[in-house]
Amino acid sequence: MLALYMAMVDTDEERSLVERLYTSYEQMMYKAAFSLLKDSYYAEDAVHEAFLRIIRNMSCLNFDDDKKTRALLVITVRNVCFNMLRRNK
Repeated sequence: MLALYMAMVDTDEERSLVERLYTSYEQMMYKAAFSLLKDSYYAEDAVHEAFLRIIRNMSCLNFDDDKKTRALLVITVRNVCFNMLRRNK
């Protein structure tokens, strides 16, 4: 999956940022998604959708502070989960 995300960005700097985000926060995002969705497949889909949203908006976001980055990623994956739950009602 990481290769797909890295192919979506243009510069080497963005590729290294995507790689760092994925390796550092993917498991945390999965746990947050699984705690809301209670299904491993939906949780994986939510993490994937969250990464796509982050990559699409990468130019507008700041990833310098680790605490803010962590919060941003958790909030993004939670919002994706809420959207998924709404759609599946």
